[in-house]
Amino acid sequence: MELELLDAEEVWDRSGAMRGGYIDPGDAAWQMFEDALEPFKDETEKYMTMSMSTQAISLCEGILKRIHDFHRDSSTEYKDWAVDTPGEFFGQVLDEWMNLFEGPLPLSEMENFLDAQRPDWAEWAMCQLRKRKD
Repeated sequence: MELELLDAEEVWDRSGAMRGGYIDPGDAAWQMFEDALEPFKDETEKYMTMSMSTQAISLCEGILKRIHDFHRDSSTEYKDWAVDTPGEFFGQVLDEWMNLFEGPLPLSEMENFLDAQRPDWAEWAMCQLRKRKD
């Protein structure tokens, strides 16, 4: 829901000539996306500090699912200003997912999740995970 509330008009309000210089609309859109995801990423960290790794993993997977849903399904004009942003943040959340584990990564579990939930991004995502693992 947070991602669907992102608005192109807010991108315009946050960008352009400002007192401190110029803010690119793409940078403003990026910051808005990051701000929308921040509470969920904070919640993941909170779960980890409370030794609730199963909940942290589930929340991470939920974030991945919603980023992809937004990329695929949203018709908001905001997306015109944030073309690469969902994919970039998807990669960042994959990195955060990797950091939830001590020892070997359960790559097969993530591969199963991606194949079932996000098959069009699964191959790319698994390639990224394998690269980052090494």
